[in-house]
Amino acid sequence: MSKRQDPNQRDGKVLEIVATAKWITHRQLSDIAKITRLEKNDNRKVFEWRVRRLSELGLLKKQRPPFLNQAILYSITKNGIFRMETIGIHPLSLAYDHGDLKSEGCITHALDLNRWKDSM
Repeated sequence: MSKRQDPNQRDGKVLEIVATAKWITHRQLSDIAKITRLEKNDNRKVFEWRVRRLSELGLLKKQRPPFLNQAILYSITKNGIFRMETIGIHPLSLAYDHGDLKSEGCITHALDLNRWKDSM
């Protein structure tokens, strides 16, 4: 008999993936969710609902930067980190977007690193 995963753990896993990546596109997040079988039976609708809800709750910051041709880009918020901690997830290194305009140049670099990891 398989152990059913608590929805809070699934929320936490999404938050942890975004926090670890620092910035991640919707497609990258979707690919990781599929690989790790985050949702039962790879349910795309449930994944989309979960990410949208986390964004609407202010736990993920959702943006559409021009350099990604308006593709969705996520980063973790301070409240997202707090939520992770309240459900028992304590990664060693976390960073959230402070709204610092100087970080714009770092986003492209982080996304390239994610693409490099994905290709391995």
